[in-house]
Amino acid sequence: MKALTQIGLTALVDLTVNIASWSVLDRNFQTGLYSPDADSLSIPFFENAVISILIVVLLFGCAMCQRGGIFSTSFSLLFGTVATLLSAYWTINWFVPNHYSIAALFGCLFLISAASVWFPLRRLIMKMQSI
Repeated sequence: MKALTQIGLTALVDLTVNIASWSVLDRNFQTGLYSPDADSLSIPFFENAVISILIVVLLFGCAMCQRGGIFSTSFSLLFGTVATLLSAYWTINWFVPNHYSIAALFGCLFLISAASVWFPLRRLIMKMQSI
């Protein structure tokens, strides 16, 4: 996956995660799923925004470090692995009734993260074999 394609796809899914989070949380609040005095409704929205932006930053670092030597490729692998684990955790975290669309979008971030880990891992294995 080309670095620019990876970054663009990640940013698009990130934006979709945040829009869907707001939509789902607002719809659930309007239908009475949350109590009317739930003044902390913004906490999960901001939490999702911060986590999804962190995943984008990690995947940006993963994409930018792929082309270097063994040390740089190792950092790329580290950034991608952290982003993959973080997106997997948030996919499982949101997998509760009435929140499945948020979980599905975090699942898309997980798939992009997992795919972005494959390329530096393959490159690192080839570089280690050539030593």
